[in-house]
Amino acid sequence: MAQLEQIASHTYTITTRWVSMPMYEIAPHTVVLMDSGYHDESGELLEVLEKNDLQVAAVLTSHAHYDHIGAHTLLREKYGARLYADLVSAGLLSSRDALQAQFPGYSDAELRILFPYMEFGIDEMLEPEKGSVEIGGHTFGLLRLPGHAFSHLGFTTEDGICYAADLMICGEELRNAKMTFCTDVEQSIRSIRRIRGQNVGRLVLAHKGCAEDKEMLCDLNIAKLEGQLERTRRMADSWVSFDELCRRVAEREYRKLPVFLTLARIVRANVACLVDRGAMEKRVEGNVVVYKGI
Repeated sequence: MAQLEQIASHTYTITTRWVSMPMYEIAPHTVVLMDSGYHDESGELLEVLEKNDLQVAAVLTSHAHYDHIGAHTLLREKYGARLYADLVSAGLLSSRDALQAQFPGYSDAELRILFPYMEFGIDEMLEPEKGSVEIGGHTFGLLRLPGHAFSHLGFTTEDGICYAADLMICGEELRNAKMTFCTDVEQSIRSIRRIRGQNVGRLVLAHKGCAEDKEMLCDLNIAKLEGQLERTRRMADSWVSFDELCRRVAEREYRKLPVFLTLARIVRANVACLVDRGAMEKRVEGNVVVYKGI
């Protein structure tokens, strides 16, 4: 059962088994939700809202990943909630072709089975360059925090809460994660350093909960990313193909083999960062691109 917790004067979190979703009360019993979690947990989310007699006026979207938009269309249908997202996320959710671009390697038939809820239109466009958006007479700050996704937003509230979504992980997630998912590792590190150096208030993370010591959490997440880069570099101790490097990462990092396409995206981001830093070489051997750590 999802739990509701008040964390500031007008901000609450709804926490399920897998995610935390902040919401801000803009009027008695009326809230703005930040992301909507997993589709499989949408029933728990709706149950908490109904139990506490809450109406959802709007949903702010941090990024267009399936574990952040799972109940968007349900909330629009049930409460008339306005769905907000930036241009990139709106585009990724706009059509089946765009969804295929987000999940390379999956067939159209597979996507229809796995993510039937990920194709819908956005009602209001977020413009991060403006720095904020007003909803129901209240101002929500917009922060560009790319890295985990190419377009990834954070939100701040008037009572001093900063929702950083998937920029970082904390608690059990941080302790147990072998390699964290990023589309761009270098951008993730830069975004974390940006948050570390700003007075953005108390942090809430999607995975999962509130962070009491922002600076320490930022340092731990940067160390986690730097560590996975170094281990990837060392695994390429001779010229290896990308598939072989993925096999080595799976064998040495994971007791249980993760979904290969997810693993491949993690390794691809690590390799791209290492090559850009000059810590890994690449060349073509017999029509195959191979890599070697320096």
